[in-house]
Amino acid sequence: MASIVEAFDSTVKEPFSGIKIILWSIPLSIASTSKEWWVSGILIPALVLMLTGFIVELGNNVITKKGVIVPGIDFKSMFISGLIGMLGLGPYIVIAILGTICIQLFSLPWSVWDQTLKIVILLFFWAFPLTALAILIRRKNVLEVFNPKKIFQGFGEMFLSFPFFLMKMIVWTLIIVGFFYLIFSIFIGFSNDFWNYLVTMYVFAFVLLASNIVAQISEEVYLFKETEEKEAKERKIIANLK
Repeated sequence: MASIVEAFDSTVKEPFSGIKIILWSIPLSIASTSKEWWVSGILIPALVLMLTGFIVELGNNVITKKGVIVPGIDFKSMFISGLIGMLGLGPYIVIAILGTICIQLFSLPWSVWDQTLKIVILLFFWAFPLTALAILIRRKNVLEVFNPKKIFQGFGEMFLSFPFFLMKMIVWTLIIVGFFYLIFSIFIGFSNDFWNYLVTMYVFAFVLLASNIVAQISEEVYLFKETEEKEAKERKIIANLK
């Protein structure tokens, strides 16, 4: 079972990860507030690409048991990983977005059941790109992401496990963000950009944890099968040598 505590210890509590969160949050905060043309035309696409690479790199670091989980500032590696991530995850993200749009086209007469059904369907569609990410971070092989056998092998676990992580993070978000919201509303106010920057930092920390959780689920689903296949190949090679 994926552990938030383990994800927190190996990412947010990792040495220098706080500095990385602070630095990454600066351009992300600018992109979320600025209305300049160069932000929407240049900065946001570049950040999306680099952030995708960051997520892929972090997940791969967890899988390969690297000494440092949170990636450093290696723009070349992150750019390449970002392109790999875009190619592998892009089609599944499109499917998830289309599914999100489609569920808005119908409604049940009972509001509670309507919202419940829509949430379940929403989680179903977004489990596809999450499962694709769980496959991609193992070897950064785009072709593996489009293997239906691998997708459905991990889809059920991702669909069932990731929502529990989301529910726990929602609770923590209500506590942490709610506390700072109260402080700002009483003493500081929201007429400055500092509040937006703090929220951006929290969102980025959430991305770190979510990427780690996906990597943990990936290990739970695929490691045993991959090890079994590797051992079977080794036995076959040894048998052929005799």
